[in-house]
Amino acid sequence: MRHVLIVANQTLVGGHLHERVEHILAVDPETRFHIVVPATGANGPDPARALAGARRRLSQAFEALDDIGARVTGEVGPAHPVVAVNLAIDRLNPDLIVLSTLPAGASRWLHLDLPHRLQRRFGVPVEHVTAESQSVDRVGAFEPPVVHTPDDTVHVLLAEENQHDVDVITMALAEAGTRNQLRVAHDGANALSFMRAVGPSEVDLVLFDLKLPVVTGFDLLAEIRAADEFDKVMMVALTTDEAADDRARAYDLGADAFVMKRPDYSQMAHVIDDLLAEVAG
Repeated sequence: MRHVLIVANQTLVGGHLHERVEHILAVDPETRFHIVVPATGANGPDPARALAGARRRLSQAFEALDDIGARVTGEVGPAHPVVAVNLAIDRLNPDLIVLSTLPAGASRWLHLDLPHRLQRRFGVPVEHVTAESQSVDRVGAFEPPVVHTPDDTVHVLLAEENQHDVDVITMALAEAGTRNQLRVAHDGANALSFMRAVGPSEVDLVLFDLKLPVVTGFDLLAEIRAADEFDKVMMVALTTDEAADDRARAYDLGADAFVMKRPDYSQMAHVIDDLLAEVAG
């Protein structure tokens, strides 16, 4: 029997989790779910209102998930999601944490790099889902979560160590005109392991920094281009230093494009949009 801990933004808990839970149940009908709704704002000027809102959303979640036969328990937790998970995880010993938030560009939780921090701290795979077109799965343990996405979704893997660059590209993807799903690996070894685990059907576009730790971007590129199964995956090198030698080496190894990083998401958005459109087309 599988146990899934859902940590949900209280403004969204009643709606978009329905489909995600259905797909988890399709894999294992005996899965048990526990929802924690952090009482965001409980430390502010009107804690009673924050707690009442969290309780209302939790009740809505019970009603929505009960309709599809999910076995659900839940609680209102402390305002900070890491504290809320810390209190729940010892009791529940979950196999998966699902983090449910606002769209990537609007989520304060993402700016805190919460999915990666939860996975690193608790050693449990963490999946991130949002209410709109984009969902983000932070690469943790390599048991790929089952994520339903429409056929026209572009599956993007970002291999990037620098958190500011991750935030910029995440926001650019959220603004893009092409539906996409983002997964993030913070070093080349994780990116390579993830691609081998999920296969080519779950990766259409790889954005990778050339100076990744553990396995460099050059080595990641060489490994992927040596594998015939990934021959249709677009590989795009990212760099802050447009050195001619690096550009030549990347193209020699099979890069499809060589992109200079932009300092903010509005500048990067046009580049990302063009890449997504090319992959989707």
